[in-house]
Amino acid sequence: MNGHEAETQTPQAWEARKRPQALMLACVNSVLRHGPKQPAAGEDMAALYRLSKAHGLQVLVFDALRWEGADPATLAAWTRDIQQNYLYDLLLRQEHLRVQAALREAAIGFMPLKGIALKDLYPQSSYRVTADLDYYVPHMDLPAVTRVMEGLGYSADDYGLSYHAGFSNQSGLHVEMHRALVSRGHEFEGLARYLEGRVRTEEGAPRWSREDEYLYLLMHLAKHLIRAGVGVRQVLDVCLFQEGAGPDRSYLRDVLKRFDLLTFEENVQALIALWFHGTPTANPRVRDLADAILCAGSFGSVEGIMAYNVQKGLRRYGGRLGYLFRRMFPGRDFMCDRYPAAGWRLVFMPAFWAHRLVAMGIAHRRRMLREIWAVFGKGERTRPSNDRFFH
Repeated sequence: MNGHEAETQTPQAWEARKRPQALMLACVNSVLRHGPKQPAAGEDMAALYRLSKAHGLQVLVFDALRWEGADPATLAAWTRDIQQNYLYDLLLRQEHLRVQAALREAAIGFMPLKGIALKDLYPQSSYRVTADLDYYVPHMDLPAVTRVMEGLGYSADDYGLSYHAGFSNQSGLHVEMHRALVSRGHEFEGLARYLEGRVRTEEGAPRWSREDEYLYLLMHLAKHLIRAGVGVRQVLDVCLFQEGAGPDRSYLRDVLKRFDLLTFEENVQALIALWFHGTPTANPRVRDLADAILCAGSFGSVEGIMAYNVQKGLRRYGGRLGYLFRRMFPGRDFMCDRYPAAGWRLVFMPAFWAHRLVAMGIAHRRRMLREIWAVFGKGERTRPSNDRFFH
């Protein structure tokens, strides 16, 4: 919802939307600052539950509430959700130890990324709801990694289809092994390649400095915001990370300015001050950013991703036919990123194209149909651009 839409709402509708948002943020601060619990009586707990779950904060918010007088049905549903998350968190952390041990035994260097690397920042591991395990494996030997994962009972989901390899097991756990931080041609490829070059080896494992890890968190936040939207959880990740030993601001400023992310970082810092430190802001751009994030949720929307990709592709490839042709038959750089063998046997490129089309048709048929639908103007092709938060 943009500012114009908000202005046209009735006061009652505006309050109905804003009250759960304010209560969710109050709950987050109660837990982080060891403040009093928030009363649930008289609140729309069903709306708060939906909102906090959309932002991946349902466990944290649940613990910040006094439940006397609350809706029993919502309490029961939320309690079941919390119990499932506790069990999944335990399973995920145990699996993290198992995967790490197997990679070390195979002498494969790795670095945990995203959710699993951030759990220790929270007062309780389960507060940082995490869907899967992510690892950065520089110069990944995909066959060797695949053998390790198969030995742990996993099967490959999208072998060779992306800049990361996905693996799933029968328990429903998902692991992504990233050989790069972003795909080729991504908006933030410059910063991603810079960070990949900054990886150093410590005790046989790839590691970043604290400053570079902060830059990755910020880049990951920006990547999701500009494409589909992000939630409060991702902003909270950045907030909690920097509350430890403060990173070198002069270095960060130089790098952010170099990659045109300094304004975005300033907006994020102002938002952190507003939400988690009670510092008001008169900057309308920061208020718009707060509204965009609160309305998006942690994963944005499939329609938002599709709209972004289609809009970008239509501009880049000169229309619908050019866009569809390039999506069906990507260029050499794209194919070599996903099929390394294509780089030295171009005569076999048609076979790799055919394999990719068949694999995508099997694994992502619905997504392909949605994309075609969007290209021909039937999907959500217009929406407020999040580019405004970067300049």
